[in-house]
Amino acid sequence: MRFRNSSTDYGLVSKSLHWLIAVIMIALIGVGWYMVRLSDEDVWYWRLLDLHEAVGLSLFILFPLKLGWMVLSPNPEYVPTLAVWERRVAAVVRWLFMLAILVIPLSGFFYVASNGEAVSLYDLITIPDIGGLTKETRDWLSDTHYYASYGCAALILVHLLAALKHHFIDLNNSLRRITFIAVITAASRPSKHRSIGRVRG
Repeated sequence: MRFRNSSTDYGLVSKSLHWLIAVIMIALIGVGWYMVRLSDEDVWYWRLLDLHEAVGLSLFILFPLKLGWMVLSPNPEYVPTLAVWERRVAAVVRWLFMLAILVIPLSGFFYVASNGEAVSLYDLITIPDIGGLTKETRDWLSDTHYYASYGCAALILVHLLAALKHHFIDLNNSLRRITFIAVITAASRPSKHRSIGRVRG
């Protein structure tokens, strides 16, 4: 498998970044959803909060890597069978995901770091409290983090449904191109016309 993208397929680096970011984002949304339902007197609330902060900062670190690699190795062209509107929607969703990777961890970081607490990244890097933010600003950061996270969850669902549609209904290679495993593609499936021809023959 090549490292860089080609005009028709994703390379190893793009696939790795795609799935790493996807797993982190889904995990963060899930942990965040569960965490806010716990009492702040629950020990698991604080354990999950520490984990949420550290993993969230990791997601932010991945943003420049993802953006830089998209510049160095542009994404493949869209599958030729995609309609114009599908290409436009795919482009919008792609950049909304990039925006989410930037906005969600940043808003969360500034909210936590303005609460008189240092933010630790796996006990390796400690980012000191920034302080000085008004309650209105902190409320805005909290709301931004909340709504951006759930908006991202909706995008993930739309993205997943679109990928399944392309693979199982449109029978194109969109899903195969971004996975590490061989999946059934349109080229490996007999079309209705070929099947009818064999029966009639």
